[in-house]
Order: sequence, then C-alpha cells, then structure tokens
Amino acid sequence: MAEGDAEEVVLGALARGLPAALIEARAPFAVRWANVAFVRLLGRDEPVEGLPFLALLGCPDRGLAAMFEGLGASGTSVVVGSGEGPRPREHELILLPAAEEAAVLVLVRDITDREASHRRLEAENLHLALLANVTRELSSLDANRVVDAAVSAACNIVNGPAAIYLVGAAGDVTRRATAGMSAALTDVLPFSVPPGHFAALTRALESGQRQTLPYAVNLPREERDALRESGARWLTVTPIRGRQGIVGAVVILWRQRTPGDMLSVIDLVAGHLGIALEHARAYRAAEDERTRLELILAQIPDAVLIADEAGHLERTNAAGRRLLGLGPNDPLPSLDALPVRIALTEPEGRPSRGYEGQLALALRGEAMTGRVAHLSATDSGVSRWLQSAAAPLRNPAGTIIGMVGVLTDITEVTQAQRRLQLLVEASGALASSLDSTNALAEIAHLAVQSFADWCAIDLIEDGAVRRLPVAHADPAKAALARELERLGPHAATVVLAAEPAIYDDVGCMQLVGAAQRAGDPAFAEALALRSCITAPMIVRGQRLGVMHLASAESGRRYEGADLAVAEVLAWRAALAIDRARLYEEAREANRRKDEFLAVVSHELRTPLAPLLTWAEILRRQPDAAHARQAAAVIERNIHLLRGLITELLDLASITGGKMHLDRAAHDLSDVVRDTATDMAPLVEDKGIALDLRPATERLPVEIDRGRVVQIITNLVSNAVKFTPRGGTIPVSAAQEGDQARLAVRDTGAGIAPDFLPHVFEMFRQGEEGSRRVHGGLGIGLALARQITELHGGDIEARSEGTGRGAEFIVRLPLGEPEVAVRDGWPAREVPPAALKDTRVLLVEDVPDSREAMREVLEQFGADVVPAHDGRDALEKLATANPDLVLCDLRMPVMDGYEFVRHVRADPTRSGLPVVAVSGFNSEESRSACRDAGFDAYLAKPVDSSALVVSIRNALRARRKAS
Repeated sequence: MAEGDAEEVVLGALARGLPAALIEARAPFAVRWANVAFVRLLGRDEPVEGLPFLALLGCPDRGLAAMFEGLGASGTSVVVGSGEGPRPREHELILLPAAEEAAVLVLVRDITDREASHRRLEAENLHLALLANVTRELSSLDANRVVDAAVSAACNIVNGPAAIYLVGAAGDVTRRATAGMSAALTDVLPFSVPPGHFAALTRALESGQRQTLPYAVNLPREERDALRESGARWLTVTPIRGRQGIVGAVVILWRQRTPGDMLSVIDLVAGHLGIALEHARAYRAAEDERTRLELILAQIPDAVLIADEAGHLERTNAAGRRLLGLGPNDPLPSLDALPVRIALTEPEGRPSRGYEGQLALALRGEAMTGRVAHLSATDSGVSRWLQSAAAPLRNPAGTIIGMVGVLTDITEVTQAQRRLQLLVEASGALASSLDSTNALAEIAHLAVQSFADWCAIDLIEDGAVRRLPVAHADPAKAALARELERLGPHAATVVLAAEPAIYDDVGCMQLVGAAQRAGDPAFAEALALRSCITAPMIVRGQRLGVMHLASAESGRRYEGADLAVAEVLAWRAALAIDRARLYEEAREANRRKDEFLAVVSHELRTPLAPLLTWAEILRRQPDAAHARQAAAVIERNIHLLRGLITELLDLASITGGKMHLDRAAHDLSDVVRDTATDMAPLVEDKGIALDLRPATERLPVEIDRGRVVQIITNLVSNAVKFTPRGGTIPVSAAQEGDQARLAVRDTGAGIAPDFLPHVFEMFRQGEEGSRRVHGGLGIGLALARQITELHGGDIEARSEGTGRGAEFIVRLPLGEPEVAVRDGWPAREVPPAALKDTRVLLVEDVPDSREAMREVLEQFGADVVPAHDGRDALEKLATANPDLVLCDLRMPVMDGYEFVRHVRADPTRSGLPVVAVSGFNSEESRSACRDAGFDAYLAKPVDSSALVVSIRNALRARRKAS
C-alpha cells in the first residue's frame, strides 16, 4: 500500500469511527494508544495502554505475531475470529507500519455479518448443486438408483447419517437405503418396522407431517438409541409424498445445534423422490405388463393376428408365423396377401367367404366368434381345421385402430373325437358280451370303419397262436382277408411283440410276415399296405395276443396319437379276454367250492350219524355191553370229528398266513418211528402192512414236531385210503445230500398223469362227485405241502400211473448234529385220583359242556364248583376258595378275558392259576390268552388226559413261582 493510500485509509477509518490503536512492532506488541471505539470493541472500561494486543483480541496466534514482526511498508490485512462468548465474532485487521514510531497502526473492522452472509450463500449454492444432482439422478426410471441418489444427497446436505424407509404394497415398512451410517448405527435403526415401533416414523407416515425430535432421555428407545449412537442432537422424519399418498420417509440424524433452513432442502429432496419413485414404479409396472403380455402372446398355442386400421399385420406370435408359413425374420404381409388359403365353413360344412374378408369386417366394427375354417397351404399342401374369432380394436375414444384375430387349430381335436368314438363303441362291444371271440370280431369290424383298412387279431391259447377272422373296410377284399387269416401268424413274432410299434416299411410288418415266409410277394403287393400298428394285448403281466391295424388305399400314415389309441384298444381287448377267462375260472372255482362244501358236509355228518344212533340205542338199552360198544364208537368218531375240524382250522391258518412254528431240535428218524408206531394199530386194522425203514444215521432237523407229525400222519393216512387190504406201505427216512428225506409209498390205486400236477392243490381229489369211495376233505396233501414249505423244505408226488401206486417224498434241511435230541410223545396215562384234594372253579356257559367236564373232573378226584359266566365266577371266588379256575372264553354277560383281568387285578387272587378252554384253536386265540393272563390254553374238545395234565402243570408252575 502506498504512503498516500495508507493515509487515506487511516483518515477514512477515523472519520467513520473505526476502532484504531497503535501497537508496538515488537513482542509483546503492547498497546501504545487506542481510541474509544477500540476500547468499546474490546468491551473494557479501563484503559488498555500497555496491555498485549494479541491477548486483548483473544488471538494468541504465532502466525499473527509473525505478521506483525515482518510487516512490510505497504501494510496488510487479516481476518481473525474470537471463540469467546455466546456469539463469536469475526474481525478484519488492517495493519499499517509506523516506521518513525517503531509501531503498527491497527484499524479493526467487524465483518461477522458479512462472513455469515458469504457462508450462507456458499451453503445455498452447495445445496442447489446437490439438489440439481439429485434431480438428475431422480430422472432415472430405476427405483433403486433413485433411492440411493436421494439418501446420498440428504447425507451430503446435512453432513450426517440418513436413511430412507419405503412402504410396501402390503403396508410393510422397510429400510431401503442408508448413507453416512456406521455398522453399529445400522444395527440400531430397524430394517423392518413392525407395528408399535419407531414411533416418529409411524407418526410421519400416518399424518404426512414432518416429525422433529431433539435428544431427550424420555424419548422412545429406538429414537434415543439412534441419537446416542450417532452423536446427533436432532432426529427428523420427513414423509415422502406421491400423488397417491405417503410412500415412505427420509430419516435424518442432525449433529448441528438446530436443523435450520436445511429442513426445506430435505423437503425438496423428499418431494422430488416421491415423484421419481412413482415414475419409476409406473415405468416398471408398464414394463412388467408389457413383458407379461409378450410372454402370454408367445405362450398362447393359438395363432394371434393383430393388424392396424389399414389391414397390415403389425404383430403375430410364433404359432401365427407357423400357421402362415413365415420364418422368424420374415416380414408380415397384409391381410389381403396371406401366403395360405383360409376358407370359412358354414355349420352344415359347406364353404363360406374367405377368412381375409371376415377380418376386413372386423376392421369395420363387426366381431366374429366360433366359426370353423379350413386352411390349405398352397406350397406344402398342408391341410388343417381351425376355429376362428376376430374383433375390432378401439382406443379410449371408441375409434377403431385395428383388429385382432385368433385361429385355434382343431385338427387334433377332430381326429381325437374320431378316435374317442372308436374307443367308446369298442368298450360297449366288449362290455356287452362274455364271449371274447365274438367281442373281438366286433372290435375288428369297428376299427376298419374309421381307423384302419385292415385289422387282424392273433390270440395265444395253450402255447399256440390262433388268428381270428381278418376284417377289411372294402368288402371286395374278402378273399384277401381269408387268405391272410389262413396264412396266420408266426408264434415267435407274437411272443416278441413286447411294445406297441408303428411300421411304415412293409418288409417289417408282422401282419404280412407269413406271406413273406411263403415267398409270395404278389400277395403282399395286393394288400397295398402303407402303415401298420402292432399292439400286444397284455393284462396283469400276461401276454394274451397281438392286434394288427393297417392302412392301405386310404393312404393314412399312423402317428403317435394313433399308436396310443391302438394301445388302449389292445389293452381293453386284453381286459375282455381276461375277464372272460376269469369268469370261466370263477365258475370252475365256484363249482369246486360247492363240491368242497358238499364233501365237508358229508364228512361231518358221517361221524355224527353213529353218534346219534348209539345215543338212541343207549336210551333204549342202557346195559353195560351196549355202553362199552357205544363208548368205543363215540370215542372213535369224536377223534374223527376233531381231526376234520383241526384240518379246517389249519387250512384257515395257512391261507391267512398265520401258522406259527414252534421249532426245536429233533431227530427225524425218531419222529418217523414214533409216528409210525402210533399209527400202526390203525393201519393194521385195515389189513395193511406198515414197513418202517428208519435211517441208519441220525437226521438232525430244526422242526415243529407236531406239524411234522401232521405231515407224516396225512401221508400215511392218504396211503391207507388208497391201498387195498393185503397191501404194504413202506415208510422210510434217509439222508439225501444236505437234506433229510422222508418217503411214504403205497401199492394202491396210483395217480393219473393228468391229475398228478394238481395233487397238492386245495380241494382237489382224484375221486370227485357222488362216486367217491374214500372219505376226506381233500386238503390233507395241500396242508402237508404248506407245512413242508414253511419248514424250508419241499414235497414231491410220484406215480407211474393208475393202479401202480404212488410215492410222496418230503425233504427237510438238515441241522447241526450235536443239537438233535431224542424226544418221544408225553405219557397219556393219568392215575384215577390225579386231582384229589383239588378244588376247581369251572366257568362254562353251555350246560351240557359244563356238566360233562364236571363229570370228568370229579372222576379224577376234583372238587368242582360250577359257574355259568364270568360274573357268576367272580361272586363264587370268595366263598369257593378254589385251587384253580377252568374258564371258557366266549360267554355272555362277562367273557373269559374280562374275568381273568379282574382276577389278576385283585392282589389277593393274582396268583390263582387260570386255564382257558375254548373252541377257537388259532394262534391269535393262544396269543390273546397269554396277554390276558391265562396260565394255559386247551382247545375243545378236550382229551381228559390232556385236561388233567394241563391242570397239574398249571398248579405246579404257580407253586414253583410263589
């Protein structure tokens, strides 16, 4: 600054009353002189001369001191601020050297308001720049980009954390973007806002008004934690408003003392964001709708034609291009220049006007629906049937701006209707008759009416193949049909036809295979076959035959849909054949069942007759001789009845898969010897010799002894029935490899060769009808086979023919030699007083059975207390004090199961032995008795010795347990 200029500045400053002071040019820069304005500026009442200048200004800055010391001749100026007091000020110091005085003249000017205005202007310029940037970003149609730009701008404007929450379509509120937030603050602010949380945000969204909250200890937890974590003083929530309402909110955490006028800028950002979001969402919805419409149009199987008001095609889908014969990139033609011929038909089938003219009517406002059209391509010759519809397109003002036409290909539907009609008629024919041959002939006749020109059916019967009469659509080809039937099929081709197939090569067609084998090509040429379907007739895994369907003069080429129809037709034909065969089998089974029931009735009545006869004899002549003879007859026939009933029960157990084997180690030679010994008297009574040939070595087997004895008994009894008096029945046991072999041979009537494969079948007997000489139910051998197989063995029948005897061989797997033990039958002799001093409570509801069993028990010395049902028995327990209870199972009022549960539940009688007696002799009954708490189980009718032994065993077991 020049000297003249400095003087002018000083004079002007003094004239305006600016604070001025003369300061020492060297530290500590003491004040030499100061005017009143300078003293007033410092806010002091006493003089300031001699005091340090920099200390008086509150600016002890080394930089400012250096400026004083190095001040040049031109002087300088500097801006300093004071942070003291509630309102800090800023001053401009004009420093002028006073060389003669070795001092510095300081003029002071307060520029606080000027600088504040300057900063406000800069801030507003910055806000405008940010807002302009936001506006540019908000012009995007990407909603995510719009939200990210808005939250970033808000963060920059307030220089603090910001977040944007948006309201979803379902009303849910979620945080969509953040800026300027630490990870801890992000965790504090909720990502999803459930009802009742973040109260400030909820109020802003509901009221549409900005919410401004200063920090306070009584704020809700979410707001208080957010302010504390961010170190902010204020929290504001500014709603984002769209045309349809509030769509979200901008959350700001302010670190300034007050938000000030920047709130209005945030309002502008929120307003711009609301509009931009609506634009972006509307654009996305429009794009989604356009994409969806494009997808729908592409996925529609029908041809869609869309034309403008001039009749030029604007758009079509892939089906439309295929229908018109256009490639993906071929230009779309006008309606009057379509590359195919489409002609409408009237309801009765005659042609009508062209389809192009009908589309032109749609452009004039006339709609068309449900019309049938025929399409023919001029180049490829493709012919299709279509169902068509067309309608005008109008804008919101109602002006026609184009048309849309839809063509649905119904060719397959038409053909399917014909195929369905064939199946319906064929099903009716097959269902109306149980004569499969006539039904199949009707099927062939129906097939050549609409589906084929030739139809031949080959049946497999008893391993051979038979061809039914061949059907043809043209009666003039009858001679060819008879010749085709005469030639017949090759059995191997019928067996090898595993899957339905189409043959377009005549040389591969099984239908004319016989003609080709015969070397007659002229016959194959006369048939003039074009295409053939071979469909095997299979049901329940069994091949019953093959159906051949062929086209000839019609020129038809079969395709996949025709193959499916032929497969269904063959399957239904197979069902009809199978149904007819099952019907015949059912009739045969019903006949055998009736015969079996008649045999059962006869076999049960046979032992009953002498029982009734001897009862009448005893009633008239009750002497000792008749009584002994009657007892023998009764015992013999009772054993016979029990055997019949046992066979029937075994039959039920085996057919129901419920037979249980109690396996143990035995020597088969011992079992055979003991059984033969027991049966010797029966065999000898018939005048037949039993030749027992035991094995020379031990035959260890794991078997159910009782069941194997049953096998041996059935085989020997069968041999006895068919061996004449004076004959011999050899019974042998031997080892055969790793099996034990049992053989029973007779010298009797033998088995016919045709009956030998059926000898082990249930209810089958060599003698049938009223001429049966030998008794029996016809299930003994079937039971023997079933029991043998349950043991893991096999049984075989051999016979050289009628009158030459028969041999039955049973093979059972051998076990370990060391586990085989000798085990004979239990002794049957019981002393007369075996039950002396034993009181028995007898519970039986049938009086005759109760009295008979009471008599038996008393004969063995027992004291019997009778009861007629479970409740009566419970009442008599207290006074009778029995040693054992003999209880029937099925009784009125209270059955045996309920009775024994009451006994076991009583602590004073829980140890009382209870033996069950029942007419049910099944594994289920035995298992149920064990579970209920019975000590033993006896099946009616009960042998007296077995009854006494069971009672004594039950008493002994209870005493041992106690």
